[in-house]
Amino acid sequence: MRFLGSLCVLIAMTASACKSTDGGSRPADTQVTTPAALGMNDVSIFFPLHLVPGLAARMPHLSDRPESPVDDDGQAFVPSFLQSRVQGGLIRDVGAMQMTALRFDPCANVLDAFDHPEKCVAQIRIVWQSFTVRGEAFLSTADTGLHAVYQVDQIAMQQIIETMRTLKSRGSIDTSASPLQPHPLIAAEGLQSPYLAGVLGLVHRYVRGSKLTNLAFLRRIDERFPTWEMSQLAVQGEVATYQNIPTTVTAASIQRFRAETPILDVDPKGTTPFKLTVPFVPPGRSSTASEEERLVQPLISTLAIDNPQLHNPLNLDCGSCHRTAPLLAARLEAQAAGRLIDDPHTYRAEGRNLTARVPKDPFSLHMFSYFEQFPVITQRTVNETAEVLRFIEAHPGK
Repeated sequence: MRFLGSLCVLIAMTASACKSTDGGSRPADTQVTTPAALGMNDVSIFFPLHLVPGLAARMPHLSDRPESPVDDDGQAFVPSFLQSRVQGGLIRDVGAMQMTALRFDPCANVLDAFDHPEKCVAQIRIVWQSFTVRGEAFLSTADTGLHAVYQVDQIAMQQIIETMRTLKSRGSIDTSASPLQPHPLIAAEGLQSPYLAGVLGLVHRYVRGSKLTNLAFLRRIDERFPTWEMSQLAVQGEVATYQNIPTTVTAASIQRFRAETPILDVDPKGTTPFKLTVPFVPPGRSSTASEEERLVQPLISTLAIDNPQLHNPLNLDCGSCHRTAPLLAARLEAQAAGRLIDDPHTYRAEGRNLTARVPKDPFSLHMFSYFEQFPVITQRTVNETAEVLRFIEAHPGK
């Protein structure tokens, strides 16, 4: 339980002493530290496995039990009865999947509750993936991923946020202006990073299998030809049921894709109000729907889909959200050419660096995880992170 001592000091920031793991006491850190304002990389954390040798071995497996005895429920991070539900395709050893990224979100339903923080649902979201290592070197991941959602109370979330502020203030480099990326402070400080120890300590302290409410998964199901499926389970106690994916076509619980599936043609067809009804006429052009305009239309849709002030998982299907990443390069090209300037559906966050990182491979459906050796951070993920920070700054006590 190597994390417990340092985490105890961080959480008990106003205390004069903190109990250590051996039953004695030790003085708290005497350095006076002013908690720092959080940045993009402090609420959404992408662990830089490819940059820090040995870091992969520090990542917990979803079949592990949390190390902290506080509120111990006797369950793994993902309980065993759920692990069997997602086995299949290229997900062959669910228990071996490890954490690669996470988000601390004090108001997951911010689209409806931004001005009513008392209605907020606080969540910890963790991405679990299978990956291979050679010695201490991270090699690559399988084209799969689990997204586990844990609901915590607001008191716990406030403790997490305050701890993150303290961890940030004690870092050896300032990441305030950094775009969302594989964590630059952990990459700089390596395995001995107090920031890394603190974040892992928060995971072991607050993430519990009994608090898991949703488990979404992306898995490739065909090795010969790229084919994927997405589903989501709603969890209540020891009962897990497939959730319907919101579409205007069917209440299906699984969406499937092949490599050549275009964004407007997923199966079942994922739709949002913005996909087919947003008019777009380039400046100086007639309203005739030319071929070029029809090609640009899906790019406009991605702007709306990537905007967390317009969409959330309750009104957006999995496929639409995940399929925006392969179109990001085309969208940036269209913006550079002046075709999407000042589009009203573009998400904006003053003072935030909203740079995304997507692979050149057009078939990646990942959003905040590794695709092979490449860390993928899509525009939707970046924008959601900025929206989390906007909420935290507007409601500092929540």
